Amino acid sequence: MTTTVNGTPSTAAERRKRILDIARDAFFRDGFVATTMSAIAAKVGGSKTTLYSYFPSKEDLLEAYITDLCDRLHQQVEFSADPDNLPETLTAIGTAALRFLGWEEMSQAGLLVIEESRRNPDLARRFYEAGPGKGRIRMVRLLQVAHDRGHVHVPDPHASAEAFAGMLFGDLHMKRLFNINETLDETAIQRRVSHAVRVFMMAHAVK
Repeated sequence: MTTTVNGTPSTAAERRKRILDIARDAFFRDGFVATTMSAIAAKVGGSKTTLYSYFPSKEDLLEAYITDLCDRLHQQVEFSADPDNLPETLTAIGTAALRFLGWEEMSQAGLLVIEESRRNPDLARRFYEAGPGKGRIRMVRLLQVAHDRGHVHVPDPHASAEAFAGMLFGDLHMKRLFNINETLDETAIQRRVSHAVRVFMMAHAVK
């Protein structure tokens, strides 16, 4: 199906992406509360009815943007989710996660959700489920399969996934909460990842 954006033909997928891009810029510039669906519709070029056909509410629009943002990370590591080569898999996952954390867009999105979560706690829940929550579920599944195949001893994959994340991120999340940006170059990323993977594999070695 083909629609039109400002006189330019586009597919529904392209129109949806354009809406998300415009909404992202508005959220970052004006904040979630101050941004209105009417303003987004005007920028997109079309009626609010068309906008609502894609996203029933402003909350749904933000959730869709956050989901799209986090999917970029999940897509990067999906190909490496190999339980039969866990050290290499954890290295790929950890490297991608730290690189993604350093993206300015990710930082802004996190701060946006934190700022608005006091007025609307459901936004924080949606953000977590679309991003860290989804990643945690995949990590738990990965560790469970590796454990079942005898590669590692992980009797509690939920606790082990949390421990790996803790070693990987350290105090980076806390610094982000205080708006203290610590830039990690590739050397620092590899050092963090290598340490986390090494300690994790030693702690979960098959006896």
